[in-house]
Amino acid sequence: MTSVITGDISSGSVLVTGNHSAVLITFTGTNNVELQVDANGDGTYEQTLTSTMSELAALL
Repeated sequence: MTSVITGDISSGSVLVTGNHSAVLITFTGTNNVELQVDANGDGTYEQTLTSTMSELAALL
């Protein structure tokens, strides 16, 4: 996946799927994100985490 983004992201979402798992990343404000984790691929999100874009970028 390649993306070019200019400016701040303030809304929208990205679904990342893998081998029987998924993460839904939802942008909930200028610097805020919510991550929902489906660890076993059953379509149910077992965990929801909130973070900032800055914290997320530091992990990458």
